[in-house]
Amino acid sequence: MTSEAAQPEVMPPADTPSMTLPIAAAIVGALIAFGALILFLIVLVLLSWPWWIAIPLAIIAGAVGAWMLMRSSFARTLDGLGIVESNVSTNARLNNLVDGLALSVGAGDLDVYVIDDPAMNAISLRQGDRRAIAITSGLVSSIDRIALEGVVAELLVRLENGDAETATTAAGLLGPLVDGPFAPILRGIGSKLMAGLTVEDQAIQTDLAAVAVTRYPPGLGAALETIAQHSARAKAATVRNDHLWLVSPLEDDAVVPTSPLAWRIDTLLEI
Repeated sequence: MTSEAAQPEVMPPADTPSMTLPIAAAIVGALIAFGALILFLIVLVLLSWPWWIAIPLAIIAGAVGAWMLMRSSFARTLDGLGIVESNVSTNARLNNLVDGLALSVGAGDLDVYVIDDPAMNAISLRQGDRRAIAITSGLVSSIDRIALEGVVAELLVRLENGDAETATTAAGLLGPLVDGPFAPILRGIGSKLMAGLTVEDQAIQTDLAAVAVTRYPPGLGAALETIAQHSARAKAATVRNDHLWLVSPLEDDAVVPTSPLAWRIDTLLEI
C-alpha cells in the first residue's frame, strides 16, 4: 500500500531508445513529402506550371503533415478507445486510488476513464499537459483494491517517466504507417520506427517502478496473473495503440515487441 510519508521517485527507463521522436518525425515527414511531390508533379504538369514548384510545396506538405500527426496524437488515440464520457463518480474505489497515488508520484491533473469492455487491460496516454488513464470495466470489476492499486500505480508511472508521452506521440505519428491505407507498403518501416522508440524489457522496468510506489509487489503481480488467466484483447486495441496498453492485447500480432507477461509476473514474484 502507499505511504503518505514517503514520496518515491518515479525512475526513468534504465536505457535509452535507439531512436528519438524528432528523427521519427523527420522520416515520416520525408515519406509524406515524397508522396506529395509525386502528386504535385502530376498536377503541375497538367496545369503546365514549372515542375520545380513541386519541390518546396512537397517539403512544406511533409513538415506540416508530420506536425499535424504529432499534434493530434493524444486526441486521436483517446477517441479510438471509444470512450463516451469520463465521469467515473459511480466508481469511488477507483477515484480514491487515483487521487492518492497521483500525489505519491507527483502526477498533475489527469482524466480517468472506464472502458466498457469485458477484456482485462488498461492504458495511459499523455501529450504535454494532457494526461489520461483508462481501465476496462472487466479489469476493474475482477481484481481487489490492492491489485487495482498496483495497476493504477503502473499507469501513473508511465505518465510521469516519459513512457506514455513517447508512446502516445508514436501512436499518432506512426500509426498511419502500420494501420492505414498504405500499411501493406509502409508497415515494415513503421514497425521499425515504433520499435526504435521503445526500450527492451521496458515493461519490466516500469513494473518495478510501480511496486516501488505501492511498496507491495504482490498487488501488481496479482493483477497481471488475473489478466493472464483471461483476455487482455480489448475491442479498442489496434496495431497502432498496442504498445500503450498495460499488457499487449495483440500479442504475436503486435508491431512493438514487449516483455512476455509470464516474465513480468515471475519478476514480481521474486521480489
